[in-house]
Amino acid sequence: MSDTRIGIVDWSYYAYRGFFRYLSSVTNLNNIKKQEPPSNFFLEGLCAQDPVHVATKMVEYFLENMIEVKTSLGYGMDPLLMCFDATGSEFRKRLYPDYKGHRASQYPLCVQLLKQVCFTEAIKQIKKMCRSNGWIWLEQPGFEADDLVYVACKKLLPGEQKSILASDKDYYQLVDKYTSVIWEKRNRVDVVAVHNFEVITRDTKDPKKHPGFKTPSQFLLAKILDGDTSDNITGYPGIGPKTAKLLALKYGSFKNIMDGKPIDPNYPFRGEAKAVESIQAQGEAIYKRNRALIDLTVVGNNYHFQNLVIDQFNKQAD
Repeated sequence: MSDTRIGIVDWSYYAYRGFFRYLSSVTNLNNIKKQEPPSNFFLEGLCAQDPVHVATKMVEYFLENMIEVKTSLGYGMDPLLMCFDATGSEFRKRLYPDYKGHRASQYPLCVQLLKQVCFTEAIKQIKKMCRSNGWIWLEQPGFEADDLVYVACKKLLPGEQKSILASDKDYYQLVDKYTSVIWEKRNRVDVVAVHNFEVITRDTKDPKKHPGFKTPSQFLLAKILDGDTSDNITGYPGIGPKTAKLLALKYGSFKNIMDGKPIDPNYPFRGEAKAVESIQAQGEAIYKRNRALIDLTVVGNNYHFQNLVIDQFNKQAD
């Protein structure tokens, strides 16, 4: 392994985790979801927070993670390419109005407003850091950081060795011989790559009954069938994550499911016939919608990024 790789960073992932980690350290955040309206004690604590200070803590959280990655893996990420959410995913909202619709109701309005202010300030701080360190950032109104990570991996740096920095399984679909995903969880850092993809994605409690995906395309198919609860995307009724995974392993593609032609006929599982019949009866509408929402390749190949901001020394960072 070389001493460095190009690091492609989903800044929104680290900003979100950094914000709520800090908020949890100064408030009783575990109970706030259940409180309506929030207690005066919580509101007083929230109002006492300086957005600049909170934003600094968000940036510090990101830097701590970069140090942890380098310490755990024995190599660093250089240069870094930062991907920002500009205005969120406008085309996904048009396609599916309920996209991420549940997130606004997770926390009271006061938390949402503080989050918005702190995120804006944190982006200013991290852009200044980009300038001083020679890092590049990407952003484009109407698209999410996920979309720009795809652009960086497949359009800007297709043949370069690189790692995506964000513990988000959505990025598993981008894994190839040039691209890995750095997965951080419970003080452990794993590298999700082509050679260990099947091992990483298997059920460690019962790997024989629930093996791992052989390819990223199988992972993507399962995600499309099951939907994505974190983004409020519903899948096929009656198809949960385990069934979706087994279908992807056995059939390999949506067309094979619709045609009833498995790629591995000797791999039956309980409930298979019912699941296949259910998907066939409901047709391809859910598949097409979810693929347009989840498959980053669809976004990258069907939307133009002519207004993409690729900036290393943007004066707006001041």
